[in-house]
Amino acid sequence: MTKPYYDHNGITIYHGDCREILPEIEADRLITDPVWPNADPQTSKIAAALARELRSAHRARILAALARIGTGTGIEIAQAAGLDRHQVQRRLGELVRDGALRLTGDLRLTPSGRPAQVYGMASR
Repeated sequence: MTKPYYDHNGITIYHGDCREILPEIEADRLITDPVWPNADPQTSKIAAALARELRSAHRARILAALARIGTGTGIEIAQAAGLDRHQVQRRLGELVRDGALRLTGDLRLTPSGRPAQVYGMASR
């Protein structure tokens, strides 16, 4: 029998291949992750390199857009940079941590009416 990774208050988590664990247990509900295929190390390295290139390109486009527009919310920056708002949101926090951007302390309403933080270039 497979030993649980976590077992408390009726919640039990097993760590392992569900195809091996499921025949050994009874449960009212099951949540499993799909089996991850054996990844080819070479293609994984290529994918990681491409991701680093995209990250750098997105950062550069975000900084260039903010240099043009002055300040903006994530959505405004995305529109100015020609990127998806999700691509921009991933980078804003790290650009603030890296000291390239700053939070202005202002809030602006998004098109849906929700307040959003406003970012600007960091003064160096």
